[in-house]
Amino acid sequence: MSDQSQDSGCGVAFLLLIVPAGLGYWIYDWGVDLFDGSLGAGIFSGAATFIVSILIIGAILYKFGLLDVPGDNTKPWDTVPDTPPDVVVQYRNFRGEEKIFHGWRETIGITNNHANIVVAPDKVRIALDLDRILNRDELDLPVHSAGSAAVAAHQPAVAEPAAAPQVPLRLNGPEAERCPNCSWTFLVENDGLHECGYCGDCFLPKDLGWKADTTIGYRNHEGEDKQFGVLWDSITSKGNTISVRVEPTFQRITLTRERMMADRVVRYRNFRGEEKEFEVIGDSMKPKGAHVNVWVAPTFTRIALKRENILVERDLEVAVAMVVDEPVPPVMEEPTVQPEPVVVETTNGVAVRITAIGRTTYDVTKVLQQARPELGVFDVYGLIRNLPSTVVEDLSSEEAEALKQKLEEAGCTVELD
Repeated sequence: MSDQSQDSGCGVAFLLLIVPAGLGYWIYDWGVDLFDGSLGAGIFSGAATFIVSILIIGAILYKFGLLDVPGDNTKPWDTVPDTPPDVVVQYRNFRGEEKIFHGWRETIGITNNHANIVVAPDKVRIALDLDRILNRDELDLPVHSAGSAAVAAHQPAVAEPAAAPQVPLRLNGPEAERCPNCSWTFLVENDGLHECGYCGDCFLPKDLGWKADTTIGYRNHEGEDKQFGVLWDSITSKGNTISVRVEPTFQRITLTRERMMADRVVRYRNFRGEEKEFEVIGDSMKPKGAHVNVWVAPTFTRIALKRENILVERDLEVAVAMVVDEPVPPVMEEPTVQPEPVVVETTNGVAVRITAIGRTTYDVTKVLQQARPELGVFDVYGLIRNLPSTVVEDLSSEEAEALKQKLEEAGCTVELD
């Protein structure tokens, strides 16, 4: 064994001294010739080559374990053991998921607030936050002072390890469901509780300060009118529906846009100077800069209106009263429409005229779209905005009676001329 060590030492000495010296002398001789016999240039070139060669060869020998350096401070996690793993690390990651790692105790090293360890089976080194290691005492690992508060926060969760994996980390959602502690994560609903997948805290609706701040009118599939007190900032949209939390339980329900009911009329002057009227949900009017975003019937999609072109608030309140009170009888009693049948008779057909309409226009719009398929949604909506209005002309008596019956079922007052 000693002969082999001696031979190895001779080989290392040869590589570290003889080879660099030979290269240095060759470069020295070449430098003297290159610079026209300049001795200084040759010495400088040869010395530089000698030093660089020693460093390169020494690094190669050290890499392959052929050179021992006094005071070598190899870190424990650089060691790759050949024995079976002898330590188990229990760890909870930032998502709240519990993991188990098998590694080697001799490879554990501490850097700031992390423990470095080589883990099986790939024998790769990983860094684990000391505050998230659950069996830190068994491993004789230190407690980081800056993380002591986080350690205390995790202690109750250790007693219930099964609950943590059930709460995923949610990174987007409506503003009302943002975690009040983390601010960048959103809550996940689980059995009436709203939990954060990052900090693990649970909240009830009253803890989050949820209160209904908007009322939405809605006509269901059975034709019944409903009023829902909703949390406006909880609304999410998907296609032709919205999902929103309603009081008192603040569970989510899904509403079809076209069945929602407007509660306000906005009178607006566009850039051409034309005055328009929009049926809107009043609480949906949200100012943004020089504009107001509002949900408009009949599709209840959001549009932006210039503030300066919206009529004063008092006019909006009057318009609302007109929609709610529906002053229909004076229109129905108007006798001045009697001469019109003379004009209709010249066309040999019957005209259908709507004199009054119910609270919502959803069902009426559907009937008129079937009767007038050439018209778009907003064209049909324009027909029923100013009453009384002749919506269809030149129909046979049977067709007119059938259409009248459908419109009356939709809540309209209809006359045939």
